[in-house]
Amino acid sequence: DYTVPFTTYELDDKTLTALSQIASRLGLVYGAADLRIMPTGEPVFLEINPYGSFFFIEKLTNQPISGALADLLRSGKLTRPIYPAT
Repeated sequence: DYTVPFTTYELDDKTLTALSQIASRLGLVYGAADLRIMPTGEPVFLEINPYGSFFFIEKLTNQPISGALADLLRSGKLTRPIYPAT
C-alpha cells in the first residue's frame, strides 16, 4: 500500500546492536527487520524476515538498499550498513 507513510529513522546504537545480534543468532546476512516507532520515539521490534521485501521501502524512502545488497553479493562483505527504513 503506497499510501501508507514511511519515513527514515535513525536508530540508536543499542537498537542497531540488538538487530545485529538477532540476525547473527539466526545466521542471517540479510534480514528485513520490521519495527514500529512509538510516539515516545521508542523503537519496538516486530519481526525479522530472512527473505523480506524491501523494494517498496527503497522506493518510498530513497534508501540505497539494493545497492548495499549488490555490494554484499559482489564483495562477500558489507561495505555499508543495511538497515531498511521503518
